[in-house]
Amino acid sequence: MALQFSSSFNDLYLIPLSPATGQPTGPVRRLTQDGRTKSLLQDRWGDPGSAYFQVRDEARVSVYGVDLDSGKQTRVTALLQSAEILVVSPDGRQVSYSVPEGDSYSIRVGETGAGPAQARVLCKACGVVLGFSPDGRFLFHLPEVKVKADPKRKLSVRLLEVASGRDRPWLEHATDSVFVGETIVPDSRWLELALIPPGSPGPRRMYLVPWSEEPVPESEWKRIPLPPPDVISGARLGPVSPRGAFAYLFEGSKLMVARVEPQSDSLGALQEVKFAPGSAATLKPGDDWTVRGPGLVFSNWKSSSSAVWLMKLLR
Repeated sequence: MALQFSSSFNDLYLIPLSPATGQPTGPVRRLTQDGRTKSLLQDRWGDPGSAYFQVRDEARVSVYGVDLDSGKQTRVTALLQSAEILVVSPDGRQVSYSVPEGDSYSIRVGETGAGPAQARVLCKACGVVLGFSPDGRFLFHLPEVKVKADPKRKLSVRLLEVASGRDRPWLEHATDSVFVGETIVPDSRWLELALIPPGSPGPRRMYLVPWSEEPVPESEWKRIPLPPPDVISGARLGPVSPRGAFAYLFEGSKLMVARVEPQSDSLGALQEVKFAPGSAATLKPGDDWTVRGPGLVFSNWKSSSSAVWLMKLLR
């Protein structure tokens, strides 16, 4: 019997982006080179100058942040496998995550670098956490989410005050589930909002919502006119411009970019992203990727070793 053994790992790469055009300003740069298998955490907020990933090690999952300028890695926290979604505060100093308890979840908050034992319980049976508010004082969470998933359940977004645990309503739609993504323009404090019909595999409708502690009326939501669903593959919005933002998506094998203007509900013309010569790697449609403050971070897989062995079978 002939047997083949191989192993693989992935590294993270940065595409530096212009805040004026959304196009690359230089070659793609390698961020990590450690031979570990990493899962890039998308839309987990945190310090916009860092990207976040997790590494599974036997019974625990450790979460790390990598500085996009220096490439320095810092362990954010070590989580039990039962922990669900983890988010990081805008200053990178706090983490929050959801832990299943019975049919629901509790939400905990702790300091970066500390383990689960040092985190405090902020609320019980309160659903899953989505992220910190831009000022770090609140947590967005989905109270309706249960351990046993029900895709037909309509979801709304509420606010949890980090200091006190006080819970208050924030965003809800009459018919659709509501999800909140990252801050789009840090100076203007716009947030990405998605509406999805419960139980429907149909496309999501994307909006920008101004950050406010009080519930934001639907009249203030700004629609993002993304291209038709048959064109979109992996659309992302990112905080790369103080006066606007850019949507990144694939048209076939080509990465495209268009400017989003929150005040005018408009999306500019799609333009192909031009990778600079000498790039260490290029982004492909199947890669994991997310847009961070200075650029776009993506994961690229490599084979580290491969060998073929011959085994003699005894009759």
